[in-house]
Amino acid sequence: MKIRFYKPFNRICGSELDIEIEEPITLKNLIYILSLSYSGFEKYASKENDEKLRAHMHVVNGGRLVKLDDTIQPNDKIGILPIASGG
Repeated sequence: MKIRFYKPFNRICGSELDIEIEEPITLKNLIYILSLSYSGFEKYASKENDEKLRAHMHVVNGGRLVKLDDTIQPNDKIGILPIASGG
C-alpha cells in the first residue's frame, strides 16, 4: 500500500511511505501500525470514532473519504491530509 502524507503529517513520516500488508486492514488498524513506528501518530490511534479523527485529519482512498472501520486493500493508494480551515 502506498501512503501519501500531506503537511503537517509529512513532517512525521516523510511525504510517501510503502507498507507491505498481505490482507485487507481497517483504517483504525493502519493508524495503529503507523503509531508503532512514528510516535507522532500515537495520538490519532486512540481516536474511537470518525468524528474525533476528522477533527485532526482526513484519510482518502481513490478520492473517497475513509472511515475508521472501512477496509483498505494491500494495493490501495491512501492520502492523509489535514483538515480544511479558512478564514
